[in-house]
Amino acid sequence: MSESGDTAGRVLLICPRFFDYQLRIAGVLHRLGYETVVLDDRPSSHSLYKAALRLAPGLTARLTHRITMRHLAEVEGQHFDHVLVVKGEAITRRAIGALRQWFPQARFSLYLWDAVRNNRNSKDAAPLYDAAATFDPADAARYGWGYRPLFADASVRDDNEEKIYDWSFIGTLHSDRMAVLARLKRSLGDRPFFLFGFYSSSMLAAFGKLKNMIYGHGSFGTVSTKALAATAVRQIVSQSRSIVDIEHPQQVGLTTRTIETLMAGRKLITTNTTVRQSALYDGTRICVIDRFKPEVPADFFDLPFTPLSEAARYGYSDLCWARRVLGLPDTKISEI
Repeated sequence: MSESGDTAGRVLLICPRFFDYQLRIAGVLHRLGYETVVLDDRPSSHSLYKAALRLAPGLTARLTHRITMRHLAEVEGQHFDHVLVVKGEAITRRAIGALRQWFPQARFSLYLWDAVRNNRNSKDAAPLYDAAATFDPADAARYGWGYRPLFADASVRDDNEEKIYDWSFIGTLHSDRMAVLARLKRSLGDRPFFLFGFYSSSMLAAFGKLKNMIYGHGSFGTVSTKALAATAVRQIVSQSRSIVDIEHPQQVGLTTRTIETLMAGRKLITTNTTVRQSALYDGTRICVIDRFKPEVPADFFDLPFTPLSEAARYGYSDLCWARRVLGLPDTKISEI
């Protein structure tokens, strides 16, 4: 039921279990009045399976479909008004067809929080949905999909806690992130910082350490296969003047970190030039750096933070995201 006590209907949310994003999406759907059933779109969360799914989807297709249909059988015979598939990397075309037969009255929506080149299944599957949207503006233009950035909780604002760090980074060490952070660390010299890098498995951590030794990135900070607790993350963000964001080199969509940082009243240091074309951009709150030669002007840390407009806060909010992705009426003024 919604905050007003009304029931809007039922949503089947098929979404990867990635940190707690599936729970956050289910939570905002609940606020909109929807009863939500959450299923994982991947039959396994093991790193070897995820690698095989990404690199050789043909080899995993049969196993993926069989296990996916076993999971989906849990909801056969139920009623849903919306079927929302997020990312959809593992769910097969045959599985979508089965869902269409089971829930012929439902609106089927696909949302991509990864670039097509990192999710080969999405381009072929998109025509099977009533609507498709992506966080990547380049993919939206290329394939004729809706552009809908990621989101954050708009109720979060600056808590005015004393700042200890000039800059901090907490995140997964994929692609070239460690190299970029090492360059940034050298560029910023003795400015106080906090670095926490996460690997999803011991195998990836060992490979990352080997790369670090080969390329001589030097001391990094804390590296772990255990994610930092949410309370610890919030504390570090509260104590930081700016947060570092490094997008994957093969995508241009704005990360959740970008939006959460600015919603919280923190400055952003990012390699993503796309942010310059968004309603989020202002030189007092965002510094765009070159990933190969990162430089931050000395006065950036001391300039007053210009707050986001209320239209931008709503445009990048979880409520706006959910309404637009589900195709619901929305008369509130928003900017992205």
